[in-house]
Amino acid sequence: MRLRSGRVSDVETYARLINAQHQWLRNENLWEIDELAALLVTPSSDPVRYDRYLEVDGTVVAGLHTHASPPYEKVTFHLASPPEPNREAHARYLLEAGLRLLRGRPELSPAAAISIDVPSEDEELTSLVRSMGFARTNQVAIMQATIDNAPEPTWPDGFTVQTFDFESDLQAAFSIISSAFANQPAWWHIDQDDFVYMLQNDPTARRGISVLVTHGDVPAAISVNFADTTLADTGLIGLLAVAPGFQGRGLGRAILLESFVRFRAQDWQYARLATIYGYRPGEPSLYNAVGMKPMYFNDMFVRSLD
Repeated sequence: MRLRSGRVSDVETYARLINAQHQWLRNENLWEIDELAALLVTPSSDPVRYDRYLEVDGTVVAGLHTHASPPYEKVTFHLASPPEPNREAHARYLLEAGLRLLRGRPELSPAAAISIDVPSEDEELTSLVRSMGFARTNQVAIMQATIDNAPEPTWPDGFTVQTFDFESDLQAAFSIISSAFANQPAWWHIDQDDFVYMLQNDPTARRGISVLVTHGDVPAAISVNFADTTLADTGLIGLLAVAPGFQGRGLGRAILLESFVRFRAQDWQYARLATIYGYRPGEPSLYNAVGMKPMYFNDMFVRSLD
């Protein structure tokens, strides 16, 4: 067994591992290689320094992507661990290596929050991360709707709806997202440079299907949409946010339905998104109201570095 650092060329390796894991659990792939590259290799993510891979008899059996960006208060672990005979031991070894790696980064506070998401049906990894001091904080639902008969959006007065431009509107989009998610749980964080890089390099971030809403010259709401790679004929609502000053006016529902309109123009039949769902799956929500239902759940676990 050999632990090695990541490489830029490991995007294909990681895709193989994570897709094998998700095929085993959910009979779906999770990432396309070019799409994954926009996540693994970014301005704040150097796989040579921050990622680890475990080899057994010359074959990579598991990988850990570690991501932290300024202000270095939050770290995300992405573990790719498909089924194999010593899966639990290998995953533990990788996670322990990731913690050692983080303790060697002087920019990180000992109180930095480290998060990892685990598919809810993966009892082996759930038990493992609990034993390593991670506590479950939230549950994320992967939700899906059939959009053939979705209603047209209704917009409140005074708002302008336009197609989000991936060059000129980036600052406006990030201002909405950063303000809307400022008080979200510790696991969620995106750096502006990484956000820009993702949109400019992810081939699934299709032009023409994302929506920006303004009120006069003030950015009010954004839906950054993608072609979903887990299910054919499906659009993915990747980032949906309404700025705090404009919440409670029906913009969330309207921008969701506008995204559905744009997905139908691509001849897509379904829409997906991921959202914090809490521990009451039957509770009403904006997404339930537009016909979205949970397909899968991921449990979010957090611990401090120290």
